[in-house]
Amino acid sequence: MAMQIGKLLASAVIAVTVMAEVGIVRSIAKAPAAVDPTAPVSAYSLDVPRAYYNLSFTLSKRTGGVTPPVQARAFAYMGLALYESLVGGMPHHRSIASALHGIGPLPKNAGTKYWPLVASASMAEVMRGLWGDATNVAAQNIADIDALEQQIGNTFHLEGSLARRSVDYGHAVGAAIYQTSLDDGENRSYLTNFPTSYVPPVCDGCWVPTAAAQEARVSSEAAVVIPRSMRLHDVCEMPARPEASSCVSRLPSRDSWRPVPMRFARYCARARPSI
Repeated sequence: MAMQIGKLLASAVIAVTVMAEVGIVRSIAKAPAAVDPTAPVSAYSLDVPRAYYNLSFTLSKRTGGVTPPVQARAFAYMGLALYESLVGGMPHHRSIASALHGIGPLPKNAGTKYWPLVASASMAEVMRGLWGDATNVAAQNIADIDALEQQIGNTFHLEGSLARRSVDYGHAVGAAIYQTSLDDGENRSYLTNFPTSYVPPVCDGCWVPTAAAQEARVSSEAAVVIPRSMRLHDVCEMPARPEASSCVSRLPSRDSWRPVPMRFARYCARARPSI
């Protein structure tokens, strides 16, 4: 099932990591008089991606159905589009697409690019899909994304085909990332995260409405909306609840201390009591 293919790699980590890699030295907001087209991504700050993330907060607040899990999914694809569009300008990095499930072929970088424009174009393109499409304020969202992209584009004064080549490449990567999001099992999840067919369980400790007009709880199937493409190939599932004795016997003694793998610790945290 598509929902079961992607539940492990937190989307926020991707977004924050990418922004940290992109923004290191100088401000993009004030374009230099002379642009060095050979400058790597590390020559620019995170002003451009930060502008799009800031805009996403506004879009999420006014768009119906964009609950935190839906926002997290959008951040995942924004971060992936940003990284994959800029990795060609980061000599010590490489594409992560081949290590992720469900990511189709991405455009190949060829020729010189002006990376701030690439970043702007890729994020604008993927966001037009994520906050446009079937949302209740699609036209308004897309208009604001277009306006930001135009504003950033007007900041730079580039000669020849450099600007067009950079924008076209960014758009191509953003479009490819959005296209691969359509079959992750959570496309348009903002329309279905409060399904009328979902019946909350009744038990001691189960959720109950605290107000008469309160919306139904988000379906348990939608509680973790992390796209399938965000699951690493080499991660395997563990049994749901191990026996406590099997965990205790594998823990290091006080005399031979060694770090316990975090995944093993979380696994044992769900153990059945042995007494």
